[in-house]
Amino acid sequence: MPKPFSTKLSNYAASIISNLTDKINAARLPNPDRYEDEIFSYTSGRWVYNEQKHVESHYISFNVSALQFIATKAVGADRCTSMLKIAEGASNKVFLMTFSNSARVIARIPCIGVSGPAHLTTASEVATMDFARTVLGLPVPRVIHYSSRAKSTPVGSEFILMDVIDDMEFHDLVRRSDTALNELGKTVRDTAEMLKTLCQTPFSQIGSLYYKEDVSLDLQTRPLYAEDAPTALGGADRFRIGPSVGSEFWKGSRRHLLVDRGPWRDMASYAIAAARCQQMWLKVYAIPRTLIGPVGNSTVQETPAAHCALLDNFIHLIPYLVPKDDRILRSILWHPDLNGSNIFVNDSTFGSRGSVIAFIDWQASVCAPLILQARHPPSMEYVGGIDDLPVHATKAPETYIDPETIGTSRRARKAALHQMFEQRIKENDLYRHSQSFAYRDYLVSLMYCVSGTWSDGYAWFRENLYRAEEALRLHDPDYIPLPVVPRTQLAMHQAQYKATLLRHHHFELIQDSLGLVGEGWVGHEKYDGVMKKLPGHRKEWDEERLGPWPFQDGTWSVED
Repeated sequence: MPKPFSTKLSNYAASIISNLTDKINAARLPNPDRYEDEIFSYTSGRWVYNEQKHVESHYISFNVSALQFIATKAVGADRCTSMLKIAEGASNKVFLMTFSNSARVIARIPCIGVSGPAHLTTASEVATMDFARTVLGLPVPRVIHYSSRAKSTPVGSEFILMDVIDDMEFHDLVRRSDTALNELGKTVRDTAEMLKTLCQTPFSQIGSLYYKEDVSLDLQTRPLYAEDAPTALGGADRFRIGPSVGSEFWKGSRRHLLVDRGPWRDMASYAIAAARCQQMWLKVYAIPRTLIGPVGNSTVQETPAAHCALLDNFIHLIPYLVPKDDRILRSILWHPDLNGSNIFVNDSTFGSRGSVIAFIDWQASVCAPLILQARHPPSMEYVGGIDDLPVHATKAPETYIDPETIGTSRRARKAALHQMFEQRIKENDLYRHSQSFAYRDYLVSLMYCVSGTWSDGYAWFRENLYRAEEALRLHDPDYIPLPVVPRTQLAMHQAQYKATLLRHHHFELIQDSLGLVGEGWVGHEKYDGVMKKLPGHRKEWDEERLGPWPFQDGTWSVED
């Protein structure tokens, strides 16, 4: 079997690709219309607005025969017997491939229009998975073969081939009525242990993880780990930190900008680079629109110059908000999206049910300061009311077994998961310490909002700046005031912020009532019903109070 983690074509491929590339690329695919509809196009749902834009960005064509040929050789089979598209996420198409020797692999094709930067996204993800699996010993699927350069492979697209994980997705375990709370507790335990391992692995810089040969010669000379990293850690000869693949630097048309994408040696440089990237995007792409984003933007301050001025204020606050404590500034790797479909758990009924088998989907992972990274996994976070919290909230995770109290309510189970994770993560001293920094919430909120000022609205970002500055005024004697919101404008700003919240609230109400996800996505089975209900919601939408109707073509999109 070929070496699973080679940045070059494997030996078996190198000897034959040069002779077969032209033949494979020229081969006529059987039933081309079927490939067009079932493989290349997005088929998992619909969008109620901006659909054409989404359909185009999620379309990816590639040489199916070439992918099957490479995968067949990779698993030592004679032929590929089936190739079934089993999932389509926001950024990828996922296929299950079966072969004549009964081998199976997962093939994932990124939709480069929305998945991130070409080459870097795939190169970083593969290196990150390899590092997590072979250096840190985490349960991560093995990569069998891949290509991060579309033009260097007869497939004509980047791809990753990896092992199949047969067990249950965590969200399915949560939903099953026969799942005991101690089984969910095993998932929480394993997830907390994985995050603890990540917290204990400090890197020398802020950026994303790559194989050494995939970064510049200058970056190859820099150490992988921070000076205080455990000496037993391996991989220092194989991996390096390179440019960030974080969405704040690449989403939408940002991919076309020439800006600093790292790596950075300190958090202040990273934060300033994120702000400068947004300023550049505003100057180049943020032309005032007749249609605005889903939360509605102020018509008074909605100019690129006004947003750039706010970002200058953010840059002014950075030296005061960034902590001096090296323990919470350490750059650590973090899984980008621990939702219930990215955690696979044991489905056995013989004692190990709920134990984590694999953490999947490490695409767009970054190494960043602990204070920004440490957070609840989405699959174990509860934001509802206190009524749903379990009655044993103060007890250890192993005692969360009370079916009479918890029952099968999803909200109650989510609340229990939240509490179980809280208990488990207390054993992680670094994580716990990162939560205690006085300005943490302000810093995290601002970093989260910095690349979304145009979409979320001027008042939204300004309110976050205002709250941060007020805290600095009260507690930091060295702080030099701006001010972000002059006292003469405070009442007007508060009114604008409340209007933004109101627009956002009404938008979310409609999203929730119609079962829409993200930018108006809905499953095929619900699409016609949703489209029949939308006109009624539009009649009730008060444009004078709430701004333009958001569910229409031309509304701002993350793909802009």
